[in-house]
Amino acid sequence: MALAELKAIPEIHSRRLRLEGLRPEHAAPLHAGVFSREKVMHYTTLMPFESLEHTAEFIDEQLRGFRERRSVHWLASEKNGDDLVGIVSLHDINLRHERAELGYVLTESAWGKGHASEIVASLLRFGFHTLGLARIEAEVAWGNEASIRVLEKNGLRKEGVRQARYRKGDTFRDATVFGMLAPRLR
Repeated sequence: MALAELKAIPEIHSRRLRLEGLRPEHAAPLHAGVFSREKVMHYTTLMPFESLEHTAEFIDEQLRGFRERRSVHWLASEKNGDDLVGIVSLHDINLRHERAELGYVLTESAWGKGHASEIVASLLRFGFHTLGLARIEAEVAWGNEASIRVLEKNGLRKEGVRQARYRKGDTFRDATVFGMLAPRLR
């Protein structure tokens, strides 16, 4: 199934997690658990959001990205108990070149539980097998060793460093690029 054929963001289930299509009503829990938290946002390209309205605007932008076939975002939660795990995505989708970037930002309470690895495995399966992508990549902020371990555990390979890749506040930060080809191209 190609991205163009998706009418709605499909729900994805892994062993312990549920990924449901991002919706406007997710603004409050995501703001409280992710976007307003400086420690959680440290390794992202974004500064922490100061208001719930900012989080709602971000969600609206991501939903527009889905309608335009540029991105797919999910809210991740635990199957047992519905505890918020974070926000995850396939974004910067390029249909012509059959590639996308994967991303995830997890609540602090979800760190160290193997959730990120489970999410990455689910996004790789969805991207390669459901969307038919040829390549999935990820950029990791300099110093985020936990994310590097997650990506390597899931078979993504380090491809290089992009210097001064993004600006956060008054500082430019490097990003390490990881990538994986679809099984059909390996």
